[in-house]
Amino acid sequence: MCSLTGRGQELFVSAGYKIQPVLHYGFILPHHPEMKVFTNHHITGLEVSFLKSSNGEKEWQRTFNYPVTGLSYFYSQLGNTGILGSVHAIYPCIDFPLISSRSTLLALRLGAGLGWFTKTFHRIDNYKNVAIGSHLNAALCSELSAQFGLSSYLSLKMGASFIHFSNGAVKVPNYGINFPALHIGLEGTFKKIPIIPVIDQAQSVNFQPRIRIALSGAIKEIFPVGGQQYYVLNLSLNGITPISRYFISGLGMDITWDQSDKELLARQGVYISNEAEIINYGVNLFGGLRIGKLDLCLHAGTYIYRKEKSDNIIYDKIVASYTIFENWQLYLTLKTHFAKADYFAAGLGYQF
Repeated sequence: MCSLTGRGQELFVSAGYKIQPVLHYGFILPHHPEMKVFTNHHITGLEVSFLKSSNGEKEWQRTFNYPVTGLSYFYSQLGNTGILGSVHAIYPCIDFPLISSRSTLLALRLGAGLGWFTKTFHRIDNYKNVAIGSHLNAALCSELSAQFGLSSYLSLKMGASFIHFSNGAVKVPNYGINFPALHIGLEGTFKKIPIIPVIDQAQSVNFQPRIRIALSGAIKEIFPVGGQQYYVLNLSLNGITPISRYFISGLGMDITWDQSDKELLARQGVYISNEAEIINYGVNLFGGLRIGKLDLCLHAGTYIYRKEKSDNIIYDKIVASYTIFENWQLYLTLKTHFAKADYFAAGLGYQF
């Protein structure tokens, strides 16, 4: 067997260019009471992925045991209730082999892209659709799958998946769609590729902490439906420490100006005299993966000051940062309060 460290020499039989049709069967998770209208039916989804095994030419590929990258297309009629319509999604994905041999593979897939819903909320024609307020949404996918080689070019795939759709509160209503499912499918390899074997030589890791500062912006809506859009600015300060070649952790601070807080306070009869009063401050702990120039992190935080308190004091962030130059990064952030999206932000960061 070969583990995540990638120091073994056995690889799954179907390394190469691949096509992978998969059928998903699951349900829409009712994470809000208003979502129970969608739980009367189990739903199916079709996913077709076009994939390529990494050949180990980069150090991180060998470190992660030759991950598979590609592009996936997902389609579902979402129970055919007439409320949600159907969804088409396209997302780049990466499969991390956890355990592999010549004939079996256990892998974790992560994917992120865009989804298009054919039906959205409408005050009169589709008022029950509190999940989707806009046609275009972010699509996030995670899968844990086992594969079994049937021949040198064909394998059987089965496992569990979780797909999330949300527009990040750019337009409300936006409860989003959470789709847990079981899946089964086939994988065909139509062109093999040569693999560069792992050189079993320890490579040094710089464990020196680094400081990153990032400025991001977002647009969001709040209830009631049909209101104005509000601006958000976030300044994040993060101390990052590598704990291995491919895992990082750290401590962060968020300083956020959220224009919608002014409106929410006014609805409570609280009026501010200057914009500084709606600046909120939070601290967070985070951990994540480092894949070459890409960092994927989960942040769990709490507010230390926020004048508008309608949300819980606990918040979460999913942050992707990609190094574009030596010390500069592009940032994408999804901030939530438990299952409720707050905003989706994009920005630029610098590392000291």
